[in-house]
Amino acid sequence: MSIYCNLIFIFSLLSLAYIYSDTITRLRIRRKLLRLSFITENNIKIKTSIDWSTALLVKVDQSGNGDFKKIQDAIDAVPSNNSNNVFIWIKPGTYIEKVVVPADKPFITLSGSKSSSTIIKGSNHNNIFDYPTLSVLATDFVARYITIQDTILDATRCHYYSSCYIEWDTDFICGNTASFFEKCHQHSTSEGTGAITAQRRESPSENTGFTFLGCKITGLSDEEAKPFLTMDFIGGWEWLRPTHSHFK
Repeated sequence: MSIYCNLIFIFSLLSLAYIYSDTITRLRIRRKLLRLSFITENNIKIKTSIDWSTALLVKVDQSGNGDFKKIQDAIDAVPSNNSNNVFIWIKPGTYIEKVVVPADKPFITLSGSKSSSTIIKGSNHNNIFDYPTLSVLATDFVARYITIQDTILDATRCHYYSSCYIEWDTDFICGNTASFFEKCHQHSTSEGTGAITAQRRESPSENTGFTFLGCKITGLSDEEAKPFLTMDFIGGWEWLRPTHSHFK
C-alpha cells in the first residue's frame, strides 16, 4: 500500500502551544504559516497554526550533504520532552527504514519536496501491526510531500489528512480513532471484493470514526463503491462490529 501525502496532521486538543529555542542550528529555507481548523463533535471550531518561519531546521540527505543520512537519526537527535517546532527536510530518495516518532517528541514535521520523489519504505512486512513503516506516537506531528508504503493504522488521537493519495487492495485505512480525510483520493487495487475502510469502533458511545469530505474513490465497481458514497454507517469485516465512517 502507498500513501502519497500532501499533508497529515496528528494533534492533541490539549497541546497546541509552540515554544522555540536554538538547540538545533537554524538554516535558511522558505517556509510558511500553516493554518488549520477543526470541528469537534460538539460543533466547536478549533483553530491552530504552525509557524515554520521560526522552526528549527534539520536536513536529511542520503548523499551525505545534510545533517543526517537517515530519517530516524534526525528524529533521535530531537531532545526528549521537546517543546520546539522541528522541521525535518528530507531530500529526494527512497529511504528503507522503520521510522518511529516517540511520544516524548512532539512538534515534529517530516517534509519532502515532492511526494513522488521522497519515499519511505519499510524493510519488514510480516505484520503491519508490529512492523509499520512509520509509527507516530507523539502529538502535533505533521507529514507532507512524502510517500509512505504501508497500511494506515489510525490507532490513537486525532488525525487530519489533506490532498493525499492512498492505494492498496482492501481494508487499507483501519483502526479506531477520529480521523478526517479532506480532498483525498482512495484507490483500490483489489481484484475481488473488499472494503476501503475498517474502522474498529465497537460502541455508539465512542467518540471515534472516519470522515471523508470531498474525497475521490476509484478502482471499485459502482456496486462496490456505493456504500462508501451514500451511507453513513458501514458494516466492517467479520472481525469488526458495525463501523463509523462518513462519506460526503
